[in-house]
Amino acid sequence: MASELPHMNEKVGTGTSVTGRPLHLVDWTDGGNTAHVVLVHGYAEHCGRYAHVAARLVAAGYDVHGYDQLGHGRSAGKFGRVGSFDALVADMERRVTAVQDAHPDEGVFVLGHSMGGLVVLTALARGDVTVDGAVVTGPAVTAGADFPKILVLLVKGLGRVLPAVPVQKLDGRHVSRDPAVVESYETDPYVYRGAMDARTGGELAQAVDWLDTHLEDIRTPLLVVHGSADKLTDPAGSRKVHERATSKDKTLRIWDGLFHEVLNEPERDEVITEIVDWLDAHR
Repeated sequence: MASELPHMNEKVGTGTSVTGRPLHLVDWTDGGNTAHVVLVHGYAEHCGRYAHVAARLVAAGYDVHGYDQLGHGRSAGKFGRVGSFDALVADMERRVTAVQDAHPDEGVFVLGHSMGGLVVLTALARGDVTVDGAVVTGPAVTAGADFPKILVLLVKGLGRVLPAVPVQKLDGRHVSRDPAVVESYETDPYVYRGAMDARTGGELAQAVDWLDTHLEDIRTPLLVVHGSADKLTDPAGSRKVHERATSKDKTLRIWDGLFHEVLNEPERDEVITEIVDWLDAHR
């Protein structure tokens, strides 16, 4: 997407996870920007799928700092596995801190999608990272219709004893209503298309349980965005986040009829515009 904006530079690099393993980093920048967004992608995907979002943000005055989480994209780890949710949270905090240290007098925000939203919300609830504002889209706080409650209960125990057992595969058709997005998702070699294993499911389920008892500890300015027709994560989870977070500045936006990836839906331009407007109001 860099070609769409002549002034946007894409820099690929390598960082280090708290586990000591390498992480794939991507920075989308423009030398004149004075604010920053750390981008945290969702389960099974990678940060490169957000180049079009980065293009819009860079054009609006925000440098974007993405990375592939452990077990995802070009980063280390067993492909498609979340071996430690705590490590994902710590890696996100490390990425944010690195950006803040490099730009101490400039605003820093976080944008997390799905599992990335769960990572962001957990970090905010723990209070180990401070940012100027957070945006979460389709946060994985409550399982959607594609993940029955009995399955969620099952993986909590199964993940400890039989971590490699496959439990569920994401239905690519529920990612977006745009056929081109679905096709790209299904054929992208850096998108994991196998079944989620029990270890991953168990880590995510336990993270959801922890967050449910700590939502009141979120005090950061917050924008929560969800599609009403999301079958992968339930919009009820976003409503719960908005209701229980104690942020004095919080906004909930439910987009009628949109699927899980609101940033990849046919209405993506409108969704991104609203996010940019919110960021601008909090710089």
